[in-house]
Amino acid sequence: MGTTAKGSSKKKTILANDLSECQAIFDSEKDLIMVLDTKLIIKKANRATSRFLKKPLNRIVGKTCYRLIHGIDRPPGGCPLDMIIKSKKHEEAECYLSEKDIWLRVLSDPIFDRTGRMRRIVLIIRDITDFRRTEALLRESERRFKTVFDYANHGIHVMDMVENKTLMANRTLCEMLCYSNEEFKNLRLDDIYPQEALPPVVEQLKKLLRDEIDIAKKVALVRKDGSVLYADVSAAPFMFGGKTYVMGIFRHTA
Repeated sequence: MGTTAKGSSKKKTILANDLSECQAIFDSEKDLIMVLDTKLIIKKANRATSRFLKKPLNRIVGKTCYRLIHGIDRPPGGCPLDMIIKSKKHEEAECYLSEKDIWLRVLSDPIFDRTGRMRRIVLIIRDITDFRRTEALLRESERRFKTVFDYANHGIHVMDMVENKTLMANRTLCEMLCYSNEEFKNLRLDDIYPQEALPPVVEQLKKLLRDEIDIAKKVALVRKDGSVLYADVSAAPFMFGGKTYVMGIFRHTA
């Protein structure tokens, strides 16, 4: 009897420790995490939720998140909670919270009982404002770069030297070599430079990238009609989409 009682007590202690550890992990998360019932009433929430709403947990549990976050009586349009009740599968969406000027990613997942009935919903809300603002800045930078790139007086060619493919060419270079922009995207190094000049051209590009020379003088280029023109070329590494390319700048010479 005593042994049984001791074993039972030990199991309770282990269970209590496990629950305590789970709670600590739950509360350490920076994302808002809530457990809801199928009527979308909050049954449990972590400390991040309390900090975000500036309310103690006892004033959060028993309420609906759309009332606490949006101040409305039903889920807003496109809310994952509205969708998960029907789909009973993972749903997510992004929303803008105007009163706080922040962007949120909202994720919801169902929890089923042994009979396959959805009993609970796990709701995770993540602040993605910094990501959205960075994304907007990158789009603006890309737009400005595109404007400068297309209207530069010199020809500009961005090349993947490993795969020998053109990433992009500006309007000036396309006009210099008499190609459309779409045609230029399919060109390789041996389409742009004369065959016999290709090995020394590649060597000069490597020297430019190593800063051994500043400009490669009077490099021969082949136009679409097969005629040749000469240009002074400079080159530099160019990062785009997490990959390094070579950007060549061409100044037409007489």
